[in-house]
Amino acid sequence: MTEAGRARCHRLVTLKVELSTYYLVAITRPLTIGAVWTLHMELPRIPRLPLPLLLVALATSGCAVDFARQTRSTGEPLTARATGNTVAFRQGDVAIDEHDYYRISGDQAHADHVRARRDRGILANRVGIASAIAGAVLMGAGISAGNSSVMGGGALLLPIGGVTMFWGKSTAEKVPQVRLQDAQIAGDRYNARVAQ
Repeated sequence: MTEAGRARCHRLVTLKVELSTYYLVAITRPLTIGAVWTLHMELPRIPRLPLPLLLVALATSGCAVDFARQTRSTGEPLTARATGNTVAFRQGDVAIDEHDYYRISGDQAHADHVRARRDRGILANRVGIASAIAGAVLMGAGISAGNSSVMGGGALLLPIGGVTMFWGKSTAEKVPQVRLQDAQIAGDRYNARVAQ
């Protein structure tokens, strides 16, 4: 190999090591001090979004919803059928919420169970949203002030809030909250009462 070839090979290896180190830092640093802010600062080619927009996106993407509509009984039959990974609750041909299904069928114990589980999930979701936003604000304040303790506290609070937020959302919106067999039994009892 010629001297020029060795020099070119050395430059390529050096460039590879420098790029590897840059990407290793860009990947591992977010894991240690907070993914959102570090990627925001480390990768200048990615368009920067203002922090308030990131907070709004975070809060709205993980917001849990209670689907109960207080549907009234129409006297039509209640049915619960598995559809893929979920269960479809119906009163006649109209889709209804699981809580409304149990309330209409007269199965108050299961209606209370669904309501309590949803309430716990929604509470955890809201606490998680507040924690994640507080963590992001603390990280921003710590970075602005150059205080690594505040930034570290925010970096710890942000993922904990995020996990709590999405756990609460999945708990509140899980369908069915009660076993399918119990739903079918409640529907059959209601249908038998209405048919008399």
